[in-house]
Amino acid sequence: MDNGESLDALQDYIDRCFQDLVMHKAQSASSPAKIETPSSKRSRQADSPGTTSPAGKDIAEILESIDKRLSSFDARLSLVEILHREFKSLRESLEFSQRQKLPERTQRQR
Repeated sequence: MDNGESLDALQDYIDRCFQDLVMHKAQSASSPAKIETPSSKRSRQADSPGTTSPAGKDIAEILESIDKRLSSFDARLSLVEILHREFKSLRESLEFSQRQKLPERTQRQR
């Protein structure tokens, strides 16, 4: 397998991974459970106003932790999207450069 084929295979793999991430993000965003965030659930009034059980505090801490992790995941996904675009741009630039050098190599070999 030459470098061009390896580059194509790598690009295809990255494209598939990127599409999987985008589709997963889109499905998560469109699901009914996603409409209400952990933050909004925590801000609801309790069934018995003025009472907070220790278990309620634990649940709130867990929900806050999940909320932070989701925010971190979204930030990382954004970074992956940026890196994907950069990689694609670099690949196109490399392919252009290789096409420009190909005639030069052919002329030197003659």
